[in-house]
This record gives sequence, structure tokens and C-alpha cells, in this order.
Amino acid sequence: MPLTRLLSLALTPEQERLIWLAGSIALYVVATNLVWALQPALGRVRWSSAASIPVGIIRFVFYVGIPYAALLGGVVNLKSLGLVEVPSHASLNQGVLLSISAVFLMGLIGWYYRRAVMALGKGVVPPLLSVQQLLGQPWGWVLVLIRVIYQQVHWAFYRALPFLILGDLYIGSFLGLALALLEAYASPQIRLEATEPGGIEWLVLSAGFAVMSAVLFVVTETSWLGAGAHLTAAVAWILLSQLRKSLRPRQS
Repeated sequence: MPLTRLLSLALTPEQERLIWLAGSIALYVVATNLVWALQPALGRVRWSSAASIPVGIIRFVFYVGIPYAALLGGVVNLKSLGLVEVPSHASLNQGVLLSISAVFLMGLIGWYYRRAVMALGKGVVPPLLSVQQLLGQPWGWVLVLIRVIYQQVHWAFYRALPFLILGDLYIGSFLGLALALLEAYASPQIRLEATEPGGIEWLVLSAGFAVMSAVLFVVTETSWLGAGAHLTAAVAWILLSQLRKSLRPRQS
């Protein structure tokens, strides 16, 4: 008998969802800290390892496999994940306006931050270094987009569980947001990158998109707008990076 079936027979739906939520967080915290502890004294897992097959499989199982298993087991549903709700015309207009404003604001902040960091002179880590290293790999842009998709699926899953446990869209959504951010901060790698000029801006931008996605979900009850805005911003950044790279030899 599947584990999800056994849990559903022994527990209330709310208790079962709480176990899924706590188990997912515990798995992330234990795995990230264990991987970090097993690294050599001067080594650490970087985004450059994201292209390796074992790391890719582990990421897929955690970010997509667990939510999909919960969906198949009836722990969450498409509505709680924001995948079937059709927003009203008014909420759709509000959501589109909010997403455009948020993407523009975060782009402006990123542009200003990049200028500020590069103005510090040589020896300073370039902005968004971890993502630039990832883009430097074959099919790196695909890995960046996969990263965005994983984040959106993960955030939707963490919104859905508290939403269904508490029965409150607002409290559940923002509680899920807080749990996702706290979970990320439990990673030693993320805490270290938060102290580096080349890594902190990607974390700040990701946190900004997490907040934006939660707000859009509360307003429209759909996850599509937040995911679309996040993907659009990622594609725009990739295209700008490629354009800057192609123009660089001509300027030298």
C-alpha cells in the first residue's frame, strides 16, 4: 500500500499536509547541510554543479517530484496550487499591473546595483556571478530557466499546504512564503553567498520574485501570472547578457 494511502488512513487531512510540509523542509535542511559538511575544506557546491546529472536528478525529485507525489496523493490539488483558477477581469488587470510594476522595479534595482558594484573597481566580484557562470556552460540558459521553474513550483507547493491546512488564502499564502524563505536561509551555501557581492543580488531578486508571486496569488488565486513574470524577467536578463557578450569584442 502506498505511503500516501497509509497516511491518509491514519491521519486527518490537515495532519497529513502538516507532515508533508515539515518533511519537505526537514529534507532540504538536512540535505543541504550534509552536502556542505561533506565538501573539502576549501570546496563548496556552486551553480556550476547544477549541470551534473546526479545534482540535476536530486533537484528534480525535490522541487518537482515531491509536489507531484502530493498532488497524486490528494494532499494538494490544482486549485490550491493556483493552476486552474481563472481570475476575474478586475483581479487579472490588477495582477498584470502588479507583475509589470514588480519586474520593472526589480530590474531597476538590479541595474543600479550592478553599476554600484562595478564602480568599486577591479577585484570586486561581478554582479550575478553565479548565474553568469551558469550561463557560460553549454545550454546554460536552459539551466537558468529550469531554476526559475523549480522555484515557482516549490513556492506554489509551500503556499498550497498552509492554505489547505488553515483554510485561509491570505495567511496560508504568506506563511508559505515565510517558510520558503526561512528554508532557503537554512542552507549554508545560501548564507555564505548572502555575504558576497557576486551572490547576494541573485538571492535578493529571488526573494523579491517569491514575494511578488505570493501577492499575485492572493490577488488572482492563480500562479500563472507570477510564474510568467518571473520567466519573462529571466529570459530578458539572459538575452541582455548574451547581447552584452556579443557586443563586447566590437568595443575592444
